[in-house]
Amino acid sequence: MVVRPTGVVYDAIRYLEGQHETSLERLKTVLRLPSVNTDPAYAEGMAATCEDVFGGSKKWTSTTSSC
Repeated sequence: MVVRPTGVVYDAIRYLEGQHETSLERLKTVLRLPSVNTDPAYAEGMAATCEDVFGGSKKWTSTTSSC
């Protein structure tokens, strides 16, 4: 028996399918960064990248981030 999603689950799957390319490009952008770490030497670049890639969203950063 094949179970097909309906209602909210179906809507969520459709949304995620529609965001696939956008999410993939965002991930590729982050992976191209020379370094992603907690070394203070990279803080300025990481803050700028955070702002550019994630629009300053706190959910993508640590609590000590300036982003």
